Amino acid sequence: MAAKRQPGPGATESFRDDWRQLRAVLSDRAHLRGLARDLVEAFEENDLLTYASAVAFQALFALVPLLLAGLAVLGFFDLTSVWHDDLAPRVHDRISDAAFTVVDRTVTTILGSQQGFWLTFGVGLALWEVSGAIRAAMGALNRIYGVEEERPLWIRFPLSFAIAAGASVVLGFAVALLQVGPELWRLTGSGLLSEYVWPASRWLLTIVLLLATVAALLRYVPTERPAASWLGIAATLSVASWIGVSLVFGWYVRTFASYGSIYGGLSVLIVLMGYVYAAALAFLVAIQVDVLVRRYATRYDPDL
Repeated sequence: MAAKRQPGPGATESFRDDWRQLRAVLSDRAHLRGLARDLVEAFEENDLLTYASAVAFQALFALVPLLLAGLAVLGFFDLTSVWHDDLAPRVHDRISDAAFTVVDRTVTTILGSQQGFWLTFGVGLALWEVSGAIRAAMGALNRIYGVEEERPLWIRFPLSFAIAAGASVVLGFAVALLQVGPELWRLTGSGLLSEYVWPASRWLLTIVLLLATVAALLRYVPTERPAASWLGIAATLSVASWIGVSLVFGWYVRTFASYGSIYGGLSVLIVLMGYVYAAALAFLVAIQVDVLVRRYATRYDPDL
């Protein structure tokens, strides 16, 4: 049996070899048909739909305290203009006047007098909900990788909170880059950097942050840890699927959703629930595809 690959100077070459194996598998029609068949079977065998519902449920409940805690951070750093000048107009365009009045009053209160509450209780509540999503993902990824959960509860809970805290900070920063980054840059920058370099670099940096977050999740969430080179493949598939889901939902919202109608508030809720569920399912399906592709790739290289 061939010697196992060692980390170090050969790690980059190993990563390239795995990508070549991936392309070889995906270019084989027989493998693609088998991959599709195995993916359908995996949906039932690994309960992907059920686990996606569990992850989405926890993530959905975490969104509100996360958003309110983020607004408290804006107020703490005296960046209330980000809401009034940049975010509020966009929110107003998507909901009715009555709903916006309630939202604007709530946000103004948080920015003004309830920063301490949401920076403490709000953060704690958000971490509890996000850690629940992480624990649901633990069960899902263990099923996908075909391993048993061997870590005791006193390890899983602190680990899920630590991962939740790190992921929330990184993803929060990524969202800030996309949503409020231009406004923040206008407050601190000017000239060519503000007009040309920043718009492109913020998207690149956001994708890098997403890839790093998914790679960290795959490294620490499941009991079994994939090979380091395959983490990049799994993370890339996952982020690409998430971007695809986001583009589809964005197109639907722009084309069909009507937030100004009497059912506008209900439309927002339904679209949000659908998006979170689709994003969770896309993440799990991408990881399942990665596992199946790796299984087929062993026919080319038994040491993978």
